[in-house]
Amino acid sequence: MQLLDHSCDLAGSALPKHGAPRELLLSPGRELVTDWSGRMNAAHLRSSSAARRALAIVLLGCSACSSGSEDGAPDSGGPSSATGSIGSFSIELHAPEGNVPGHTSLLGVVYRGPYPSPVAWRAAREVGACRLLVPQNPFCDPACPSGSVCVEDGRCVPRPEVASVGVVTMRGLRTSSGDTEFSMTQEAGNYQPGVDVGTLPYPAFAAGDLLELETSGGDLAPFSLSTPGIAALELTTPTPIRVARGEPVLLEWTPSPVPGAGSIRVQLDVSHHGGAKSLIECNTEDTGSISIAEALVTDMLDLGVAGFPSAVLSRLSLGSTHTEAGTVELAAFSLAEAPIEIPGLTSCSSDEQCEPGTTCTDARTCE
Repeated sequence: MQLLDHSCDLAGSALPKHGAPRELLLSPGRELVTDWSGRMNAAHLRSSSAARRALAIVLLGCSACSSGSEDGAPDSGGPSSATGSIGSFSIELHAPEGNVPGHTSLLGVVYRGPYPSPVAWRAAREVGACRLLVPQNPFCDPACPSGSVCVEDGRCVPRPEVASVGVVTMRGLRTSSGDTEFSMTQEAGNYQPGVDVGTLPYPAFAAGDLLELETSGGDLAPFSLSTPGIAALELTTPTPIRVARGEPVLLEWTPSPVPGAGSIRVQLDVSHHGGAKSLIECNTEDTGSISIAEALVTDMLDLGVAGFPSAVLSRLSLGSTHTEAGTVELAAFSLAEAPIEIPGLTSCSSDEQCEPGTTCTDARTCE
């Protein structure tokens, strides 16, 4: 399988959690547990907010492979701008789950420079809006000291410190009191609504609403960001989603009521628990469906599978601006997750979930 010339650091985009190494962001931390019939166990589907944000990083990350801003957001880079992503402000719609009410979250962090990634993903094959990505793990000898990361070309790169951008003013998000403007100050490296703002309602904006962010300046000069609001994503494809050799995969969802307010990112991950072997990533218009080519599906399965494979879709709008230290992004997104069913694969968390004569492996499969 011949590698294409371009490569992409999937974690090279938004950075949602202060102090979190990118290798952690690349490990979504979610577990879609299914029973023997392949039905989803809802108790394990509920991901933590941090894990869901981490999933989004994988979906957003390849935006770092292209220059400029997306979804019509302005790009205010100047002659002193540096390259590489140094942080993000992420707005996520969390739909109600059972008795848990929905809410909108906002979390931001900015670093003094690009955060190094220990894993680079190369496109091994591309068909239409989708491509098969395979990991490239760098090697450093001697090993990197604490506080540094071994990157793709075998260098040890120090992790950057968190930067202050001063007071952050957010406009376009509705609070529980009905206000549409509030300010945030940095706490423990993060920017998020304070106790005076409280929990943001669900949804805190409508599709097409203008979401704007402005900083007063601190370690970096003042900057502003904007992006359109998006509608909550509703997956309509029956689950579990069948993924099999020799077959394309059709994914369907309810299109946005506002055309152009965001795009759709897709990730098929079938080897997360076994040590990532590959994944399929798609970036497509919000038309309501996408068909992933059989050739990509077969190549992905041939590279290896593990227990609890999953599909993650995200409706995303993304704005960016360039600063003297690098690029900062404002992302608004909504995630939909579903389990994948692979013929012949039985997922497990313990031997009790396997048929007699088989055991649960480290890859969480019954063999």
